[in-house]
Amino acid sequence: MQRIIDNLTHQHRELVRTAQRVFGWLDADKLRAHRADAVYRELSSLSGILKVHLAMEDRSLYPHLVTHRDPHLRTLALRFLGERAAIRRDYDDYRARWPSASAIEAQAERFVEETRLVLGMLWNRMKMEDDVLHPEIVRAYAAA
Repeated sequence: MQRIIDNLTHQHRELVRTAQRVFGWLDADKLRAHRADAVYRELSSLSGILKVHLAMEDRSLYPHLVTHRDPHLRTLALRFLGERAAIRRDYDDYRARWPSASAIEAQAERFVEETRLVLGMLWNRMKMEDDVLHPEIVRAYAAA
């Protein structure tokens, strides 16, 4: 299980690095002046990393956690899984609103505002996983 946690943590670092590059573009004037192609590519990269990350959680993490013998870990896993469903839905809705660089350029101010919110949401989720969920997983598996 530690290897899975290490891989997920590595993916969190990749997500943060990519999000930082996206964040560097969050100025409406900059987006309009330099075209939004670069931020759109970074956003696509972020989505790809996130897709792999969620698939890994679905395959390698949550199936073990929701059936673990530790009731606290099961409850925590179910809570995180439920919250993740809402975050995923919000992220998918966000991405659907920004299907191209031209859509971003056309509504640059709105894109900046929404992207700040979405990146904050992802940051908070990763922080909770790193600070709460992952340590509980390590504790429960060490005790087993």
